Parts: sequence; C-alpha cells; structure tokens
Amino acid sequence: MHRTNHLTLDELLCQFKSEFLRIDPKTIKEFNFKTYYCKVISYERRFGHPYSYIVRMIGENSKICNSSTDEDLKIMYFKIWEKMGRQPTTTELKNNGFPRRVSNGNINDFLKKIGVVEKNKTPSLVTESDEELVDIYVKFSKKVGANNGATRIDLNCSDEIHNACVFENRFGGLDGLRKICGYEPISLGRKKYTKKKLTQILICEYEKEKRTLTKKEMKNIEGLPSIPTVFRYFNTTKTSEVWEKVLQQIN
Repeated sequence: MHRTNHLTLDELLCQFKSEFLRIDPKTIKEFNFKTYYCKVISYERRFGHPYSYIVRMIGENSKICNSSTDEDLKIMYFKIWEKMGRQPTTTELKNNGFPRRVSNGNINDFLKKIGVVEKNKTPSLVTESDEELVDIYVKFSKKVGANNGATRIDLNCSDEIHNACVFENRFGGLDGLRKICGYEPISLGRKKYTKKKLTQILICEYEKEKRTLTKKEMKNIEGLPSIPTVFRYFNTTKTSEVWEKVLQQIN
C-alpha cells in the first residue's frame, strides 16, 4: 500500500488528478482497483472530504454523477451525517461534496430510495391528540413487526401513517415517544444539544436584536441546529411557541 504522508496536499491532489484522468473511473471501486497508488479512503482522510468533493477540487464536476454507485453514495451520506452529528440538509450535503444529481434524479429522490427522506410530507396541521398519536404509533409498530417501536425509516417509507417528523416534533424525538409507549430507547449516541443550551442561544439573539426572530432569520443563527431539530427540543411545530417558551425564561 502506498503511503501519502510524505506528500504535501498540493502534491497529493496532483497525484489524485493524474490517476483520475488516467483511469476515468465510473465508480470508487473501479478507481481503487486500477490505481497505481493509494485507495480513495487515503485521499479522503488526508483532505477531510468525501470522494466527490475531491473530484470537484480537480475540476471534474461533470463526472461526479457517474463516479459513484448508489452504495458509495449511501456510505458517503451517512459519513456526512456522522460528521455533523445530525441529519444534514440538502444544502449541507452539497457543501460537503455530495453530487447534486444522482441515480438519474436529484438528492431527495436518492434519499427516498434509501429510506431517509419522508415519502409523505409533514402536514401543516396535525389534528390528533398526543394520546391518539401514541395509539397510532403502537398499532403501526405491531403491524410492521417492530417489537421495539417503528423506526424513522419505517415511518417515512409508509403512506399509512404520519412521517417521523410529526412524532419527533410532538414528543421531542422518537425515543421520547418510545418511552411513553413502553419501548426501550435506541439512540446511538449522545445528544449534541440540550433545550437549555438552545434557550441560551435564542435569549442571546433576542437581547441582541431586541425582538424575536423569524424562522428564516433563525436559520442563520450560529450554533443553532436546523429548525426541525429546534422544534423537537421544544415539543412544538411553531416558531411562535418556541419564542414563547424562551421568553418565559427571561421574565
């Protein structure tokens, strides 16, 4: 195996470009099989970016769509998710080198294919009470054979039930719902945020602007996660209710 530590990043990029142009790979697997030097993972580790981002760095953007298989892209997607500590938005995926068009479709089409994006959109108004949503979730879990409660993918891939966002927003995440239903929580890692931390961030913004911020303005607050994540921590689906709870901590 060829080591890359002795090369500068500029030298390494030249090496990658030379190999990429020589091989003209259709997949990462093909690149790894035909290269005279190190495999893709070595380049990713040195540059700190996924394969498609490095391809962009050498100006071969037009070949990104054909350079990765669905399995490559699935691995790339979850690497970005792991790096961010939460589900990335489509804009964040693009900023991290994920191709704009994949598998003869756009990013959302591809994510639906692997069971990540909601097939059924989040309704603007959820009429069911908490008790009714719990009952719906339990019955659906039994129907799909999920002994520890239906997963996010189970919910998002079915047209028979609200998508996961509805339950996450109402119960502060699926684990909050699972506890109510008597299931065991299955979170894979430690929470990156707390309601207290988010409240402090919003209080600082409120005191700086002397007013509450709109949803659009909140998206630009440094250190604040995505709006759906904020909603989950405050158990709501409305920006106004988030601010109402935040202001209660000031008064």
